[in-house]
Amino acid sequence: MTAPKTLPSPRRLYREVAEQIRSKIENGSFAPNTRLPAERELSEMLGISRSSVREALIVLEINGYVDIRGGSGVYVCPFRPNPANTPATPLFNAADMGPFEIMETRVLLEPECAALAALHATAQQRNMLRSLHAAMELVHTPQVNRDGSCGKYDRLLHLTIAQACGNAALASAVAHLWELSDHSPVFQRLDQQPVSAQHWGVSWREHSRFVEAIVSGDTVRARHGMAHHLLSVMDRIRNNPAWLV
Repeated sequence: MTAPKTLPSPRRLYREVAEQIRSKIENGSFAPNTRLPAERELSEMLGISRSSVREALIVLEINGYVDIRGGSGVYVCPFRPNPANTPATPLFNAADMGPFEIMETRVLLEPECAALAALHATAQQRNMLRSLHAAMELVHTPQVNRDGSCGKYDRLLHLTIAQACGNAALASAVAHLWELSDHSPVFQRLDQQPVSAQHWGVSWREHSRFVEAIVSGDTVRARHGMAHHLLSVMDRIRNNPAWLV
């Protein structure tokens, strides 16, 4: 009996882009201490989305090839040549996943979790959602994200919704996606970006929409509110002012 073939890994453009830019740095096309072309230019030059360029640049920063300076640009770090015939250090762990891969999967799962939670959440779970949402409002200050409070309450709220959906397999899948975020160096680098009180206020209002819908048992608004929030998060990652270089 013939063994089943292993399916190929999904094509991750940001990985290919990171390797292309690294190659240009190592062959001198992008000289040390010079500013790289802007995201938009790199996107057009390489024929891929700005999201993929952004993820690639974060990977290169983590590996010491570039220095990302908010409001100024991305600069090539002093080149560290490898000895002849020495393989370059891998940029990626085989299990690494990019933030947009994770967010795209959350968009597929969490809106349905919200809709099901509107149907199945217990009174205790609805009260928990109200409390977590209120706690999120209390950390809405200019010092947002300094102590991790925002991320903590955000995570607890989303996982409570998953637990309230009434489908253990779906809840487990959502929890696993959040765990993947913890182990993604690129996601963690994005998560360290400062969050302004204004941006946090926008996110809090987006949460209000689906939390109120779940508490009131409105499945349609819960689903649409969660989808709108997650798509907006992806848009904010793409257009973070610190990255408009």
